[in-house]
Amino acid sequence: MNPQRQRFSLNRPKPKKEFSDPILTELEGCTAMGMEKDALGLANRILGKPAINGAQFAAAVETLLTMDSRLKPRRKVVARAYNRLSGKAQRSVRYWVLSFYHSAGDYATAHQFVPKRFNGPNGLFELAWAWDIWSAMNDEKSLAKHFPTLVTAASNAEHPYTRGLLLACLGDYCVRTAQWRLAVEFYQLIPIESANTQQAILGPLFARSGELLAACNTAREALSRFKSYHDPELEVILPGNLRSQHLEIERQLDVMESGLKRLIEKRGLKQMDEHQPD
Repeated sequence: MNPQRQRFSLNRPKPKKEFSDPILTELEGCTAMGMEKDALGLANRILGKPAINGAQFAAAVETLLTMDSRLKPRRKVVARAYNRLSGKAQRSVRYWVLSFYHSAGDYATAHQFVPKRFNGPNGLFELAWAWDIWSAMNDEKSLAKHFPTLVTAASNAEHPYTRGLLLACLGDYCVRTAQWRLAVEFYQLIPIESANTQQAILGPLFARSGELLAACNTAREALSRFKSYHDPELEVILPGNLRSQHLEIERQLDVMESGLKRLIEKRGLKQMDEHQPD
């Protein structure tokens, strides 16, 4: 399962601002007064400047993340502005570039900005974004490698929003890997103060539905073994009954599977189907 998560949160760290930069002061004023159109226009003007510094770039990208619901069309202007930054400035804004491309759903580009380690001041957020990116790109190696890191990070996260975000990632991964019981445990640990309400409420049901679907598949395998068993004495005692019993079992399995599948989102169902034995 990969439910919609909040694209941007005020819990994220604010970019550093140059004290005497008038254009950033203007941008901050527009944002504070809720002047969305003016703020976005100013952010675009900042990103189009021939000479742009790291603080300006970060503030402009933060404005896009906060106020713009259509980030994909902004990718070119963000990429051009990033390329005009100095090497030092590029390193200082890597977190914001990662946040932007992750939120825009451009996971291939975002992947280039995933850090090797997640021990920086924004490490927990970066780990959550990286987890989404690896999941979207089916990078099973990175997911398996960093699973222990994610467990530790979720255990140590102090802020309910951050803790909930990481626990949701853990639950989704366990659903992805058909670890149904563990998925339920992680989902149930999501704090009530977290923004991840969907996973906290529906996640345990989703995981249990996956477990039941897997059980239905096991039942079908067992039925195949029963059907292949041939006992002439039973055929004499119960002529035709065995076949009707098998058909009734198959009908009940069809009903149960159909009901469970209707409870599961299409995307999640596809994910579960990948873990069903042939």
